Parts: sequence; structure tokens; C-alpha cells
Amino acid sequence: MTTKEEKARRMEVRRGNGSRALPNRASQPQGPPYAAHYACLACRKSFKRTLDFSDYPDGWPTTMTCPQCGGPSLNFGRKFKPPRQSDRKQWEKVKALAEHGFWFHSSAGTVEYPKTLQEVPEFLDAYAHLVRGVDPDLWECVIAYCKKAEQH
Repeated sequence: MTTKEEKARRMEVRRGNGSRALPNRASQPQGPPYAAHYACLACRKSFKRTLDFSDYPDGWPTTMTCPQCGGPSLNFGRKFKPPRQSDRKQWEKVKALAEHGFWFHSSAGTVEYPKTLQEVPEFLDAYAHLVRGVDPDLWECVIAYCKKAEQH
């Protein structure tokens, strides 16, 4: 049986004398510079959008239009792991955290987010110093759209 070293040596000899050409490998496409998770709290839909630093000199947009219902979708960043669309309790937890300024961005460091809605109040008390300000007009718009969606 031939050893790996002997096989590698023979391959180098073949390449050296031209009887074995190097494979032409296609270059791997580069991924997007930044893909942020946007989530619509009204229809419980999450989607990613590629964002480029140069397109947003004043900072990335905090909202985009939901492709499913047309309502406001919030930028929850790359670390957001959306729950299943059918998991209403987990979406209520996401909504409660977002309302209090926890938008799943890395500014919270290595803090582990609560797993259930019942853990949210304790989490909010413990990590109030990490709260990110929420634009009241934006939040009012999100809540109004959620209520409107629930009625239909």
C-alpha cells in the first residue's frame, strides 16, 4: 500500500513534468458584506437583506417594508434567530424584548436572551443598562400595524 507521502511525491513529479495539470478551480463567490435579519411582528415573518456600509453612511435602516404584508419590519441584526412563524408565544417574547430596547444586536455582548415570555421581566430588570433607545413614533407605528393585522 502506498503512503500519503509517496502519493504526494509522485503527484509533484507528474505536475513537474507536465503530465498532470493543476485543476482549474472556479473561484468561490464571496458572500454579502452584511446580511441583517428583518422581522415583521405583525405577520411573524423574518427575512434577510444584504446591507453595504457604503450605501448607508448614516447607519443602517432600522425598518424595511415586509415583503409579505407590507407593514414595518424591524432590523434585528445578524444574531437574531427568528422563531417559527406559527410559534406565537416566542413572537410575543420577541415583541416584548424589542419594545424595551433589546433588538438582538451585538451591543448586548454575550448576554443570553430569555427563552420564554415568563423570563422577560426578570431579564429586563437584570439588563436594563444595555437597553437601546426605541423611537416612540416607530414603535407606535409597529404596534398600530400589529393591531390592524390581528383584526383581519
